[in-house]
Amino acid sequence: MAELSSLLFSFFVLSLISQGAKGLQFRKIASAKDGYYFHGGRIIVTSHELAKRLARIVVQKTGRFPSFLFSGACPNSILASSEDGWNKQRRIIHTFISSRTARFAAIARSTASQIMDVGVGGSKGGKNSNGKAVVDINRFIYDQISSISRQSLGNDDAEGGPVPGDVWSATLIIEVFLFVNALSVTSGCKRFVEPLLRNLSACLFRRTANDWALRKYLREAQSWSPFVKELVETCGEHEALGHFWVLTLGSTIPEAWMTRHIIESLAADQDTQSEVYQMIQGESLESLSSNVDFVRWIDKQCNKYIFFPESTKYTSDCLKLGERTIPKGHDITFRYDDMRDIHGETYPWGFGPRGCPGASIGRDVIRCLVFAILHRYRIDKAESEKAKLCWRFPWGLRDKRMLSLFERHERP
Repeated sequence: MAELSSLLFSFFVLSLISQGAKGLQFRKIASAKDGYYFHGGRIIVTSHELAKRLARIVVQKTGRFPSFLFSGACPNSILASSEDGWNKQRRIIHTFISSRTARFAAIARSTASQIMDVGVGGSKGGKNSNGKAVVDINRFIYDQISSISRQSLGNDDAEGGPVPGDVWSATLIIEVFLFVNALSVTSGCKRFVEPLLRNLSACLFRRTANDWALRKYLREAQSWSPFVKELVETCGEHEALGHFWVLTLGSTIPEAWMTRHIIESLAADQDTQSEVYQMIQGESLESLSSNVDFVRWIDKQCNKYIFFPESTKYTSDCLKLGERTIPKGHDITFRYDDMRDIHGETYPWGFGPRGCPGASIGRDVIRCLVFAILHRYRIDKAESEKAKLCWRFPWGLRDKRMLSLFERHERP
């Protein structure tokens, strides 16, 4: 009965979501040539190249609910601020992220080396037996990338230590509220439901141990971190809290999502796995970025498994599209998933001035972790999971995804 109820609920959810996708295939065909189409007064851009051309005359639309969630339900974060506020925030935050690029690279390689040397059997949900490890790859990847992020953003070798926080627990709040928000949009209730969702999510975030730890970190770090001191003095403590939520969640969740799906795809396609393994034969973590074939393959997979399917911006000036003149201030939605499906290229980390400043860091982290796991293990689906059927949230941020990892070489 429980399984039947779960299945019926899944059909109900899918029917609601399908209302918003009605006629999507036709619109994709219609937009394949021009790279855009009009829907309900909105412009939907589905071309990678057209998005690139429009980058200079579109401005990020503020106040979107997903951005609000990725800010720990704090207003005016760098993800959701106006242009004036963003320019002020960018000067501080983007400079800080750039200064941590080498640190991210070093810690990503240290983490990958640990996987190659020690393996994954000691991870949460993992177990080793006779050269075989069964592991929840989703949780394992989250833990690895979260650790890389917190150490790189913090001061592990000096006062303060890594930035605190449990990204895994935050994904539950994000997933639930993204799901309810999607239902409100497809059912036409967004205008009435979203203010309630914002208040509820803010109350929940403020009561999490992660939020308390970040607030404590911000107060104490002002005495030894010039970055935190300038951020709090310029933006205020509450806004700075939102920025730190963005830094920790934004440098973990999209990369973990892509890495987990890449590894799962290799488990499902043994032929491709063999080809990629041959591709990295003889490589090391130090030489990996020079392996053009592997770098291109990872980039292609990041395009395939994008986390954010779209972004909405507005025109900063009049725009001519075909026979129509688009006025200043008009909304344009950039569909990254359609760009991928129609043209084969997209923007996994966004584009234009408001694109993710840590995109190159994210790609490097993904390359290192995929390389480390594939270097040590042959990857396959866990037998107990192959026939398992259960309902999940559409995003699957917290899915339990068991894989069997077989040692490629005998270990002493």
